[in-house]
Amino acid sequence: PVDMGVENQNVSAGPSGDMSFLVDKESQESDFTFEIKEFHDGGVRAPVDKGDILGEIVVSYRGQEYGRVGLTAN
Repeated sequence: PVDMGVENQNVSAGPSGDMSFLVDKESQESDFTFEIKEFHDGGVRAPVDKGDILGEIVVSYRGQEYGRVGLTAN
């Protein structure tokens, strides 16, 4: 949600980049976890511009954190 937004009441976000790493060929989808961490609990304050950093995605594989990717406003 966008606090004090005029045109839009919500803003969408997407990853700011790519991440790659090697895993075992026997890996299952359940071996991966993706945690979204919002930097602004309950919403962001207007104005929100394209590219503003809103949070991050924490990528883990079998319980071990492999990296983080920023979430930016679309």
